[in-house]
Amino acid sequence: MWLRDSSAQVKHYLHLSKEDAELGRIIEGLISRQMQSILMDP
Repeated sequence: MWLRDSSAQVKHYLHLSKEDAELGRIIEGLISRQMQSILMDP
């Protein structure tokens, strides 16, 4: 459930990340962190 919730929280910012490089890096970091967690405990 935490994965779904954390993704839902940033969903509204995805369209803004095209114009804001820092926001894009933050979202990339979130995806990377989620992937590490999924790979550790699928």
